[in-house]
Amino acid sequence: MRKGFLIVILLLAGLSSVRAQAPIRLSIAVLDLEPKGIGLEKGLVDVISERVRYEFGEYKDLEVVSREKMVQTAAEKSLPLAGCVDIACAVQIGKALGVKKLVLGSFCKLGQKYQVYLRVVDIGNGNVECNKMQEGVLKVEDISSLVPPAVRQVSACLLGLPNPAPTEPTQESPIAPTKLTGTGRLKVTSKPPGAKIMVDGVAQGSTPCLVAKLDVGGHRLVVQKPGLKIYSATVEIKRGKLEVVNITLEENSYGRIRVTTQPVGATVFLDGEKKDKAPSSGLLLDSVEVGAHRIKVVAQDYEPTEVQVDLAPNEEKVVKAVLVFQALTISSNPSGASVFIDEKPSGVTPCQVMDVAPGKHALRIALKGYEDYASGVTFQASLAETIHAELVALPPGLVFLSRNSQGFKVCLNEQDSSVLIQVPAGEFTMGADDGSEDEKPVHPVSLDQYYIGTQEVTVGQFRKFSKATGKSIPDQPKWNQDDNYPVVNVSWDDAAAYCEWAGLRLPTEAEWERAAAGTERRRYPWGNDYSVLMCNAKGREDGFEATTPVEGFSNGASPIGAHQMAGNVAELCKDWYYAKYYHVSISANPKGSGMGKERVVRGGGWDSPMLQCRTTARSKVQPGFRSASLGLRVAK
Repeated sequence: MRKGFLIVILLLAGLSSVRAQAPIRLSIAVLDLEPKGIGLEKGLVDVISERVRYEFGEYKDLEVVSREKMVQTAAEKSLPLAGCVDIACAVQIGKALGVKKLVLGSFCKLGQKYQVYLRVVDIGNGNVECNKMQEGVLKVEDISSLVPPAVRQVSACLLGLPNPAPTEPTQESPIAPTKLTGTGRLKVTSKPPGAKIMVDGVAQGSTPCLVAKLDVGGHRLVVQKPGLKIYSATVEIKRGKLEVVNITLEENSYGRIRVTTQPVGATVFLDGEKKDKAPSSGLLLDSVEVGAHRIKVVAQDYEPTEVQVDLAPNEEKVVKAVLVFQALTISSNPSGASVFIDEKPSGVTPCQVMDVAPGKHALRIALKGYEDYASGVTFQASLAETIHAELVALPPGLVFLSRNSQGFKVCLNEQDSSVLIQVPAGEFTMGADDGSEDEKPVHPVSLDQYYIGTQEVTVGQFRKFSKATGKSIPDQPKWNQDDNYPVVNVSWDDAAAYCEWAGLRLPTEAEWERAAAGTERRRYPWGNDYSVLMCNAKGREDGFEATTPVEGFSNGASPIGAHQMAGNVAELCKDWYYAKYYHVSISANPKGSGMGKERVVRGGGWDSPMLQCRTTARSKVQPGFRSASLGLRVAK
């Protein structure tokens, strides 16, 4: 007795363990697809929608709400199932059904091409995710082949699995659905006979008809004959069994729909099929089958409108379509900015951009002296859009070019064509414990936002300065004549005069080190290990006699993207040099000693050893000193 009781306890414990380990399935609901295009039959759209629902149901990790439950819930809570295309509607339905995700989409026909487009709405946060589309030029009987790959891709996204290849899933595929095995047969008869049947969107012949081999599980059956109502249902096939479906097709009744439009002359579509333009008396659509239909009305420069009509036998429904004038209103502060939509000039703020196609567009608002305002905007067909941009001013003389991969502004200085990059305000650590005595002690420094040149000032830029001011350009070595080489043999006074003409300045020593080392305190601009492949310094093997073009050694760029901050030419800074300045330096925006005999030099040149190429290394020269390895970089 005691032994039997023990066995029962162990069995119950085992069952409890199995239940505890049962995986939690993701609950989803799949709405009927929205038909888009001309000549799409409602029965075909229903078949494709059911095939989508069936394919999702084949995934063991997904719990799919049946269409019957969706219809029942929608009726109980007065919710629309058809025509639900916006996020608010999807969230409302998803909450009513108690699911985590809602799948909606469209079935499109473009000439001979068919498209199945699916997207998922997260009911919790209202975000749209897992957008997938499958398309192809297909015969009607092959259209359903678009569904499985589209569902596979969406299911992979939903379940956090690798995106599947665009081929049919194999047994080795990590997202291949777990299907029931085996086949069964289906026999369909109808009164009257001779009706065409389709199973899962594939034509099978005319009634009476025997489909000899169908996979076990649910299949969508559609039976239709001209002049009679279309029969549509899901049949369950069991292994080794014959499923018999006897159908009596009912006579089809018709009604009429009269569509009036404002403005008069708008074009009317019935279930995606273009009909005609509506005159002042309205457009009469005669002999329309009873049931649900979609009326869409479009007119140039107006937002399209779409309504659903439920038509009873011999009924005439009147649809009054009032279209809203379609425009995208754009303003900015300050005004007078140029507007570009998808890089097409579209006006000057404040302005209205007419006839913007619904969908996603790239918007850019540009005004000289200000950073470009750029964003993606989704223009919905059912809404007028208003966008206002508060433009951010740039320092005088700078023109916005772009933002780099780190989000920093890249600007052009109009006077001398220098390209400068934004260095955001913040704190970094300056100096090095293992360096020379004048690099100690290591100390924190905070800097306001500033801009620094991405390259050294070139011979070509200095020639422009010389021509504009009448100041002679310093003699350049024979190997440094080209315009894109760094200007050399400049004194500190030459550099200061150039910066004043360009509306710029020399960087402070702290600004230079922050731009070269970054906040992570790199030993060299590119990292902590020295390499002759990263800079133009002693030991290089670059094929150049001395200097190299300023855009060279891009692989050795600093954290903010400045080139050749180690090697090529040593760079003059604004500060007076004082060996023990770090002992007395202020922490906020230090500018060096108030006086001295020598100016700070940073970065090392083409003839410098490795130690001088460190981001913390300090050098000095007298203001009138010139050298074939000494140049400058600008700041603002």
